[in-house]
Amino acid sequence: MKVLIIGSRGLLGSFLSHKLKKKYNIFCSSRTNHSNFLKLKLDNIKNTKIFFKKNSFDIIINTSGLVDVDKCDKNFLLAKKGNCETVKNLSKTLINLETKPHIIHFSTDQVYNNRISTKPNKEYNINLSNNYSKSKYLGELHLRNYKKKTILRTNFFGQRNSVKKISYSSYLVKNLKKKNYVKTPINIYFSPIHMEMISTILQKIISKKVYGTFNLGSSTGISKYEFSKKVAKLNKLSIKYLTPFFSNYKIEKRPYGTIMNVNKIEKKLRIKLPTIDKSIKMLSK
Repeated sequence: MKVLIIGSRGLLGSFLSHKLKKKYNIFCSSRTNHSNFLKLKLDNIKNTKIFFKKNSFDIIINTSGLVDVDKCDKNFLLAKKGNCETVKNLSKTLINLETKPHIIHFSTDQVYNNRISTKPNKEYNINLSNNYSKSKYLGELHLRNYKKKTILRTNFFGQRNSVKKISYSSYLVKNLKKKNYVKTPINIYFSPIHMEMISTILQKIISKKVYGTFNLGSSTGISKYEFSKKVAKLNKLSIKYLTPFFSNYKIEKRPYGTIMNVNKIEKKLRIKLPTIDKSIKMLSK
């Protein structure tokens, strides 16, 4: 089975390409010329069409996008180009192919913003709070008419040593080891999941040909401050360098409550996703 991973030089894409190569025939793409990578510029519709005319795949995993929330907030046009127009070009191209691949598209938990921070969000509880979430949701909409799609809204952590980009957990450990103070909000709640679990879920989605839009996270949520404390303790690091504070939405434009209800994907795949505590413990493996 031929699998293309778009965004394979990023954290999640790199991790998945490493994990999935044991089971599938993996191809990686990059926007620029890079050894062992296929060149694919999704922001150019002509380039995208030529690419898929020359190359065919059974599965396309799209982990690409502009994930810098601050950069998105400062420039919505840039956010749309990275998170929306690219998906539009991909969808337009794939829908006209004679043999249509299954596309698995990664979106974000930030399409939610529940003011009752600890209440889990179901897939229909859309509440866009910043330019990043707006651009990611608009990207999702461009896939609405493509039947063989799986959209996964997620928030992940873990590390892939060969890439420079790091997740929040790695950022935390790196700074606490240096005894740098890290500001951590106590009123922002989320339910991230380890990348190892995402790899496992992807294989089930591919084998069972599961289509639709799903939340993919840990089965329980936590505040960013409590998450930070647990990661620090797991790594035997002092929590005295964690500086708790109340996030102000009007200033920082960060959603308060993005905990995800994962019942839909659990029922569809007949699985039980790990609690946040079990997900965090996966960092020690």
